[in-house]
Amino acid sequence: MTVCIAASCFGEREEPQIVLCHDWLGSIPAAGSIDTIDKQRFLGNNWMGLMAGDVARADELTGTLEGRLPAKVTSNQAIAIVRKAVFDYRKMLLDQSLLGSCGITFDRFIDDGQKIYPESVFKEIQRDIVEVRLGIEFIVTGFVTEREHEKDEDYLTHCLIQVCERERGVIEVTMEDSFACIGEGASAAQTFMMFRDHDRFDDLMKTVYQVFEAKTMAELNPSVGTSTSVYLQRPGKALAYMDGKGFDHFYKLFGEFGPRSIKRKTMKQHPITPKSFTDDRMRMRTEAAKRGALPDSVEVKRLGSETSEDQEKASK
Repeated sequence: MTVCIAASCFGEREEPQIVLCHDWLGSIPAAGSIDTIDKQRFLGNNWMGLMAGDVARADELTGTLEGRLPAKVTSNQAIAIVRKAVFDYRKMLLDQSLLGSCGITFDRFIDDGQKIYPESVFKEIQRDIVEVRLGIEFIVTGFVTEREHEKDEDYLTHCLIQVCERERGVIEVTMEDSFACIGEGASAAQTFMMFRDHDRFDDLMKTVYQVFEAKTMAELNPSVGTSTSVYLQRPGKALAYMDGKGFDHFYKLFGEFGPRSIKRKTMKQHPITPKSFTDDRMRMRTEAAKRGALPDSVEVKRLGSETSEDQEKASK
């Protein structure tokens, strides 16, 4: 239960910046749901992390990542470091599960498992291994050095790396271009970031509003808390936190630019009647195609309008 958002932008003098946002709602075993879970993690060397899921697991992964990412690194090097840390942690979880249940490590099970156990037991352990989950989602944010070959010089840019767990425990570590969203509210947040057409070249003001709006709309999911923190990450500088005046400002902007409820009285001024509908299915498809509701690859033809060439293709 949560939502975390990271979005790239550029500030003054073309400085790359990253806006971070999260709620504070989470759950702790035996304590239930509480609204005091900090979702940000410091990874060292101006690298940050945002987590969703099991807090203890997130802290363990943070410990695995902490200090591994240097201050000066390329994007390819950064994602390779994060992948290794994540898969090292995944292997530790597998070792922990097998040592607890069978008394052997994962490597020993792979090498000698079929010799040690009967086939039925070996397959049962395999099924149990598949059920071992990472239990968290993670966003790693920072800044990387890339090479502009035309000018033959280095430049600094954003780096957003997302760690997600898909079906059957498949772990994906991917580089995101403009923004990343995790948690149960991620779908709603992602929808609004895409609706606003967020781009990493957007300025700071527009980006902060878009992130604030996406977080607010994600609160429609009951598993997303209403408490909100917004941070600004900049190269070589301490993390900056949005204060109360900033929140007041963006709440006003949300009231002006955010989605609004539809009033019945307003809709009555724009009536629609049964005449706006048709039982002509062919006409419906043609109208839909005109409005882009059908892909360009779908060719709409009226019955009986086939040419001799079309009929020859159909007969084949």
